[in-house]
Amino acid sequence: MLANQRRSLRRLAALRSRLRELPAPSGHEGSNLPEVIAALKQLRRDDQEILRLAAWEGLSGAELAVALGCTENAATIRLHRARKRLAEQLAKEEPAPGHSVSR
Repeated sequence: MLANQRRSLRRLAALRSRLRELPAPSGHEGSNLPEVIAALKQLRRDDQEILRLAAWEGLSGAELAVALGCTENAATIRLHRARKRLAEQLAKEEPAPGHSVSR
C-alpha cells in the first residue's frame, strides 16, 4: 500500500510538472474543465486514479492492468464504471433548467 501511495505521489508530481510547462489557457469561456475537476474530486479515490491514469497518463487497457495489478478485463470494466460515475456526477452539477449559464 505504501509503494502504491509513493507511486501515486510521484505520478502526481510529474503531472503537475508537465502541467506547469503547458501554455496558459486562453480563457475560452466554453471550457468545462472546472466542472470536470470538481466532479472528479467527488468520486472515490480508486475511480479518480483510474481516470487519471487513462486520461492524463494515456495508459491503455493492458497498461492499466499492470499499474493496477489486475487483469486487462478487470481494468477495462473498472475504467468503464469510473467513467459512468464521472458522467453521473457531471450531470448532477449541471444547472437546473431555466437558469442561465454565462458563456
